[in-house]
Amino acid sequence: MKIINNFFDDTTLDLIQECYLQNFDKGDWIHGYSFYEKKGVKQNLEIMVLKIDQLQESIVKYLLDAKIIKHSPKDFVCMLHYAGPGCSIDWHTDAPSQDDTTGNSNTCGITVFMNTDWQDNWGSQFMHKNKFDDMEGKFITPVYNTAIINNGLEPHGVAPVSYGAKPRLTFQIFLDRDSLND
Repeated sequence: MKIINNFFDDTTLDLIQECYLQNFDKGDWIHGYSFYEKKGVKQNLEIMVLKIDQLQESIVKYLLDAKIIKHSPKDFVCMLHYAGPGCSIDWHTDAPSQDDTTGNSNTCGITVFMNTDWQDNWGSQFMHKNKFDDMEGKFITPVYNTAIINNGLEPHGVAPVSYGAKPRLTFQIFLDRDSLND
């Protein structure tokens, strides 16, 4: 896992925030089950996902310019996540070896926290560990514009969003691991 604070520049953050605002009340969001269950990832309650193809070119260019990736990825998807109170995502990897509907076990992920304010008692920490049989995981509290880059092989999940908390907003990027810079 790699953690990068102040991941996006202001221009890119504005594009993503605008996308949230423009699409928040539209019916294009899909239930997270439609996306994640195909990959064998279990989630609880209502995580909503919106694929945003219109930002793909801008995001790839940004990742190239920032040297996060070394070349344009062969596989790439970016999406908005909205997780309300009670939502969580069980331990998983982004590169499952079984039931991978894309046929690509080379997938890695980048999670960028989009809430401008978040309180520790609201839960929803990003959890990660080196392997599934590790007894102890590490927890990362959502901090605005902080990115977590994982190689797709490390188990991770999301602790439940506390009741009474604001929805957890993230920007998710999935791409082929070969395109990441070390």
